[in-house]
This record gives sequence, C-alpha cells and structure tokens, in this order.
Amino acid sequence: MLYPDEELEIRRIEYGSPGFKDLAGLGDIVGHIMEFIFRLIEHRSRREKRKLENDRLRIENAREFVQLAKECGYTEADIRKNYAMLK
Repeated sequence: MLYPDEELEIRRIEYGSPGFKDLAGLGDIVGHIMEFIFRLIEHRSRREKRKLENDRLRIENAREFVQLAKECGYTEADIRKNYAMLK
C-alpha cells in the first residue's frame, strides 16, 4: 500500500539467461533431435531382436518338421525333398 504522495520507482532491472537454451530456442530443438535419434536407435535395436527371434522360430519349426516326418516313417531323402518344396 502506498500513501497518495508516494511513487514507486524502478531502481534496477536484472535479466538472467538460462544459457545456451535461451538463444533462439536452440536448446529445445537440440533436445528434440536427440530424442529422435534415440528413438531411431531403439527402433533399429528392436528390429534386430525381432529378426533374431524370427530366425530362432524358423529353426525351431524346421526341427519339429523333421522330427514329425521321422516319426511318420519318412526317410532322410524324402524329408529333404519335401522340406525343399515347402520353402
């Protein structure tokens, strides 16, 4: 509260910058680019893991196919011939 004859007076103005981030918003842009790069790396890593998992399942299926064929009485030559036709 001020008395009627009093006035407020500005004696000093201080401005503080948080640093490089404040310069034209570059800090935000750099942060978004970094996040994008991390997501690309993560995506590639997941893709390689999925490929390995698919390869593992393909080998497992082939083994089960061979085992089933042997149980049904097929010879090695018959199994190879039929498996090559399935590909």
